[in-house]
Amino acid sequence: VVLPMHPRTRNRLATFAIEPGRNVQIIAPVGYLEMLRLQKQATCVITDSGGIQKEAYALGTPCVTLRTETEWVETINSGWNRLCSLEPEAILCAVAAMSAPPLRKRPRPPHFGDGHAAERIASILTDGDW
Repeated sequence: VVLPMHPRTRNRLATFAIEPGRNVQIIAPVGYLEMLRLQKQATCVITDSGGIQKEAYALGTPCVTLRTETEWVETINSGWNRLCSLEPEAILCAVAAMSAPPLRKRPRPPHFGDGHAAERIASILTDGDW
């Protein structure tokens, strides 16, 4: 597990003598592009962020969302995102299910576009058919 963490949060862990597990690597906060790279390379993303759910879907990375609802129901309905309680056992089960290799081979419907909107807009504007 790679966990970008703000220094204040890291300090609070130290204050309360909370040590990360041996499989948890805490790193300094990262910029947007580095965060996208981390998500793309991940086997599964665990988040409570709405934006990261959508990014994970766009990047083809399965996601476990630690919430009871999501604004991105398309990601749930297509099987690329799973809502999960905060119970440790539930999280472990959800991550195991979402990390199964066949999931990445499943197609992702273009819920949020196909990546070619700019080309179509440019074509419409240059063709003058508007």
